[in-house]
Amino acid sequence: NHEWEKPTSTVLDYFGLMDITLVGLSMGGYLALRAGAFDERIARIVAFDVTPYDLHGSGLQGAMYRWLVKNPSVYNRIANFSMRVSGQANQLINQWMYITGANTPAEWNKELQSYSVSDVAERVTQDVLLMAGEKDQVVPIKEYYNNLNGLPNARSVTGRIFTTTENAEHHCQVGNIKLALD
Repeated sequence: NHEWEKPTSTVLDYFGLMDITLVGLSMGGYLALRAGAFDERIARIVAFDVTPYDLHGSGLQGAMYRWLVKNPSVYNRIANFSMRVSGQANQLINQWMYITGANTPAEWNKELQSYSVSDVAERVTQDVLLMAGEKDQVVPIKEYYNNLNGLPNARSVTGRIFTTTENAEHHCQVGNIKLALD
């Protein structure tokens, strides 16, 4: 479920926490932004390689995405082929299906429509740190810039791109996560 503000608020209530920093990695980056959009006790958000800003998309890419959502059998055929020929695609699609509780790639794709930062961007008012790897194979670097420029009401937005030279260029800075944590 993408409504991460609900369990987050429950935890904050239980422990009586205020003025917290919420850190999220990968999909957790989106979930942290979403929770912050609905809970003012979250004062700061750190998002490692946040998911795409607008999964609904625009232009040809957005039109193709929307068409595939409406044609699940085609999406499943494409995804299943990709999974057979690419170990990385196989791992990523299976991981996303596991995370979203989907039984097929098309179910995952449909569920993923609920996970767009653009849906909550106006409500984010915290200080935000966005991090990305310059060669992230999961979340394209353009999404870092979309998120960096797409939080109009955030108190502040700071961005950091990790590089090959730092050995932190991959998704969630795998290879040198210590650098990101420092």
